[in-house]
Amino acid sequence: LERAAKYSAGKNALLEIGCGSGFFLEEALSRGYAEAYGVEPSSAAVAKASPAVRPGISVGVMRPGLFDKERFDIVCLFQVLDHMPDPAALLDECLRILRPGGLVLVLNHNIEALSAAVLGERSPVIDIEHTFLYGIGTLSRLLEKRGFSVKESGSAVNRYSLNYLSRLLPLPGPLKRALSRFLDSSGLGLLPLSVPLGNMYLIAMKPRRDDEVGAAG
Repeated sequence: LERAAKYSAGKNALLEIGCGSGFFLEEALSRGYAEAYGVEPSSAAVAKASPAVRPGISVGVMRPGLFDKERFDIVCLFQVLDHMPDPAALLDECLRILRPGGLVLVLNHNIEALSAAVLGERSPVIDIEHTFLYGIGTLSRLLEKRGFSVKESGSAVNRYSLNYLSRLLPLPGPLKRALSRFLDSSGLGLLPLSVPLGNMYLIAMKPRRDDEVGAAG
């Protein structure tokens, strides 16, 4: 949201597709967004949402016509696109419900990340639920072909404990257990680290009306 603010999308209404229990919607409200809505297929996750955001969450999947045209300033897709069987159709709907100059914020696994190369099949990006795998270039071209203008992209940094990160290492079982015991006994396992763990972000804009007029001319 801090990165999006520099593009002046407005703070009237935000939508998160795949919002889980709505914690990001709460964060948006705390940062001054007037309205925050979500779409989430898990009724169990929605049941855990705060009363402040639960009424604005639709239980189900994103579908055409769920929201009015040009309803939102920002649409968020966090770890969502790689699960979609038809990502182009989803982006078309995002474009429809965004106001001119509105933004789509994407956080996604990056198949071209160093961690994906190191971990191989152990990488979280390799998952039977992921119908498509993206790099920054692939994702940028997909958004541009659906009518968006990509404003910013790059690697996303994750913050995890050293204990958690050690469990991701492709080490033999006995060595990994020994490392885990050492981290637990020394207290180092609780040490938080910020690392680029194979995720990327992208911010793209729906053309403003004057941009459309200029392009047509």
